[in-house]
Amino acid sequence: MTNAAGATLRLQGTGPSAPANLTVANGFTNSGSIVLTDSTSSYGAALNVTTGTLTNAAGGTITAAVGTGGTRSLNAQLD
Repeated sequence: MTNAAGATLRLQGTGPSAPANLTVANGFTNSGSIVLTDSTSSYGAALNVTTGTLTNAAGGTITAAVGTGGTRSLNAQLD
């Protein structure tokens, strides 16, 4: 997986049965934007990388946006 320059990977929790939770099996490179947010109440968002490294390339951003509350979790080895 790669998040290309100009692309946005948005993890957005929307309800009690729909918190945002993405698990990626292998490390990847983020050259775009990763946004962890919530649009309803406090259901939260999580990005998990189980093996390898999440590399944030020059110009790439990772944002824990305020949204409407809830937790923001980034469970990954970072570079």
